[in-house]
Amino acid sequence: MVVLPYLFASGTAELAAVVALAAGALFTVDSVIGMLNGRAPLRSGARQLLVGRGAAAAVFGIGHTIGTGAK
Repeated sequence: MVVLPYLFASGTAELAAVVALAAGALFTVDSVIGMLNGRAPLRSGARQLLVGRGAAAAVFGIGHTIGTGAK
């Protein structure tokens, strides 16, 4: 679902849409899980956003460092 904007076009607007969809999904899923477990939904959702942001930054950094070597 998150990559749907890329089916129609590519560019900065689509990247922003994908980031917003991914952030919304991360926040929503962990908020619901937090509620089901008796935790504060806002805190659980925010924590998952931070974890997702960190994971994305790590993957980007590793990919940038290693590169693909494809030309």
